[in-house]
Amino acid sequence: MTHPPYTLVEAQNICVEFKHLIGAVFNKNTMSLIDSIVVAPYGQTERNRFLMLYLTLNDAHVALHDDFSGSQYTVLLLSGSVEANNLAHEELHKWLVTEKRHTDISTYLKSSTSVSSGLLK
Repeated sequence: MTHPPYTLVEAQNICVEFKHLIGAVFNKNTMSLIDSIVVAPYGQTERNRFLMLYLTLNDAHVALHDDFSGSQYTVLLLSGSVEANNLAHEELHKWLVTEKRHTDISTYLKSSTSVSSGLLK
């Protein structure tokens, strides 16, 4: 598992493995924090529709499963608030490259477990 697209099960497992990032700095310029890590459709059109539904429903699970019937997924980091209509997002693998200097998710998992074996279970 390096870069999307993922299967639904792979994306769900990645969300679990990276849940420790919730509360970390999402954007160093604005000092916004990561509020959630969610499974989203891989295609840009479907992802945009998912984000609009998420903004409306404030529920990632419902937004994903009520409207998307595809088989390719990605993992998004979300920052901001639905209530304030201020929601930023980035694909996890892209965020890792720009913020953590890793080229793929498997590299990050290996370095995280070597730094602190308590982070990932």
